[in-house]
Amino acid sequence: MCFVAAGFHGRMRTYSIVSLVASAVTGMVAFAAAPGPNLVLGIGERISTGAFLLWVAVLAVALWKRPAAERTSQV
Repeated sequence: MCFVAAGFHGRMRTYSIVSLVASAVTGMVAFAAAPGPNLVLGIGERISTGAFLLWVAVLAVALWKRPAAERTSQV
C-alpha cells in the first residue's frame, strides 16, 4: 500500500493512505483484544482484512483503466 501511495497521484494515493490507516487501526484493535476470545477480535480482523482486499480490487481497476501510453512511458 505504501508503494502504491508513493507511485500514484490523486485519488488512488488518498485511497491507499486511508485504507492503510483503516487496516492498521483495526489490526491494532484486534491485537489489543487478543488475550481472550471476544467479539471485538473477530470484527477487527474481518474489517482489517476486508479493507485490504477492497484496496486490492480498487488497485486492479485503477491499473486496468490506465491508458496504454501512460503505462509504457513509465517503463
